[in-house]
Amino acid sequence: MFSYVLTKYLFFYISFRWKRSGWCKPSCIPITVILTLIILVVLLPLLEHANDKSSHTKTSGSSFICTDQCRIQLVESIPEGLNYSHDSPKFMSTFEAWNILLDITNESLDIGSFYWTLRGSDIFNHTSAQQGEKIFQRILNTGIQKKYPIRIAQSAPTPGNPNLDTEYLVKKNAAEVRSVNFPRLIGGGVLHTKIWIADNQHFYIGSANMDWRSLTQVKELGVLVTNCTCLAKDMSKIFKAYWFLGKNNSHIPAHWPDEYSTKFNMNSPITVNYNEEFNLNTFITVSIPPPQFT
Repeated sequence: MFSYVLTKYLFFYISFRWKRSGWCKPSCIPITVILTLIILVVLLPLLEHANDKSSHTKTSGSSFICTDQCRIQLVESIPEGLNYSHDSPKFMSTFEAWNILLDITNESLDIGSFYWTLRGSDIFNHTSAQQGEKIFQRILNTGIQKKYPIRIAQSAPTPGNPNLDTEYLVKKNAAEVRSVNFPRLIGGGVLHTKIWIADNQHFYIGSANMDWRSLTQVKELGVLVTNCTCLAKDMSKIFKAYWFLGKNNSHIPAHWPDEYSTKFNMNSPITVNYNEEFNLNTFITVSIPPPQFT
């Protein structure tokens, strides 16, 4: 935008000077053209670069560089009673990661999920359901107290997965919920993504369902990413697509609007510097199946 304004001003100035003098010597024309090219080729990119410094990403050649100080941590669920040797690597639990996101969220929480059975009563009451119960209660209380809006995109309920938890959240006006009907949209399938996105700045993505057994009875693996707006905003576009398709009578657009598109892909991944104490960086892309959703 700044380039456009400056270029327009330049040509306005040249036209004004031309009209004011009423004529222009032939020798003026090459000089004017050269001056214009110098400004367009040399000065404007420098100005645009300065203007882009406030952004969370910058370009280097054909690639993108995230300027955030991202923190990426592996998280896992280990079934109760399964013990490894004392020198085995240990990571943050999924339960702890979800609690961290609930703690640091200030503005919005979006959750993409397959099904919901966080409460023991959804399956059967068991002492190992306590972690799931705690997560559900925190989400419920947060929503009721209106600390921040909570949106949930889930796979359409079925007799086998009635999603009674989210039904209760809606009943208590604690969250807004939309169900994506994959069979109607593409002939089959389910919403199998499991993501939490907090404030478009932090997120979890992994294998753990919103199921108490995914916290204490099943091996699960995921990542907790914090202070990483450049990736979180890209993740939010995935949720945004689910949210759009969860509307009544929704359909898959022939061409998705630009607001759902991303600059990052396999051919132009984003370089992310993370875990500053180790000075690590990696190339990252975010994608979403099925192909109709891209």
